[in-house]
Amino acid sequence: MRRRGLVLLVAGALAVATLPAAASRAAARFESPYSCGYCLFEVPLGSGSMRVVWGNPQVSAVGELSPNRRQLLFSRAEQTGGEGLYVANLDGSGARRIATGAHGRWSPDGTKVAYERPMPFPCAGGALWVVSADGTGDHRVADCSLGAAWSPDSRQLALFVVSGLNADVGKLTVADAADGSARTLGAAQAPRDLVWSPQGNRLAFDDRPDASPPSGHGVSAGGLRDFPVPELRVVGLDGKPVGVLAASSVPVWAPGGDSFAFDHVDVAVATGYEVGQFRHSLRLASPEGRTLRTVRERCCGLTRWLPGGQELAYLDEGRTPKPHETATQVFVSRPDGTGRRQITRLLPGGVIDGYWFAPDASRLYVLWELTNVD
Repeated sequence: MRRRGLVLLVAGALAVATLPAAASRAAARFESPYSCGYCLFEVPLGSGSMRVVWGNPQVSAVGELSPNRRQLLFSRAEQTGGEGLYVANLDGSGARRIATGAHGRWSPDGTKVAYERPMPFPCAGGALWVVSADGTGDHRVADCSLGAAWSPDSRQLALFVVSGLNADVGKLTVADAADGSARTLGAAQAPRDLVWSPQGNRLAFDDRPDASPPSGHGVSAGGLRDFPVPELRVVGLDGKPVGVLAASSVPVWAPGGDSFAFDHVDVAVATGYEVGQFRHSLRLASPEGRTLRTVRERCCGLTRWLPGGQELAYLDEGRTPKPHETATQVFVSRPDGTGRRQITRLLPGGVIDGYWFAPDASRLYVLWELTNVD
């Protein structure tokens, strides 16, 4: 679940839409250029105008939208301490508390939510729990969990059981969402970004491999010479390696499972203690982890596939309504990089925390956070 952010949603299917002019007159520093600072907007991708769905909710964090894009998850601080996890309509109405915890993730069928509860030291992760979307059947699945991902059939959860001060070492695990029975597939160093293939037969994730031989300082026993750039791994459900992509991370499977998009580190320079990652590109790989093509150089962030898998969406610097200024915007292109078009045209001063397409690709929802407006 992403930390509290302002939401801004701007887009036209092939055209660029802007927010109402009256909302763009920001007079003071740190004042939102829009009618709300923390908002959820809906923008039709055909004809029609943008509208605020939820403005300035009093919550700790807004999380995922449900698979049918009719509900959302959010967490809110409790008076007795900790956080409560809630399900609500997109406009915040009908909110109901379903569990004690945060970082909720919808199951693909929309009937269940996996979430985390804090655990005491030395556990580096949280306790993984599952609850029905109506708040019933709350039960524990795993301890010291990090990065849980639902299987396509909503019956299992892949996760890392982590240890170390910074979750440095993780055991890749598949657990039954109903009874918590689990099996370990293998180990990974500082694992992140775990995703399940649409066919349910492979898992992709990124980690930071050990130096050989280990020396100096670092995350593993014996230390690393330098903190390396991540590498992306694809494994089968038996834990056997399928493919490895060096200097790569953040896999995003296409809906049909015939490829996945990923972030590639094009330039990395050792700075002494760490490795600085200075230039990235968006690339496409086969299910076996073989690079197919570069979609966009010097780009991108928060990649998503549009429903149907015919186009990719991603964040990149783009035009704003202000002359000679740029800001992070949502772009769409074909998987080969052609047909690129800017979907949003947001004013400077904020960041996009998340965005989601409706199942029929008729609407876009964008979460935007105010950071600074001059």
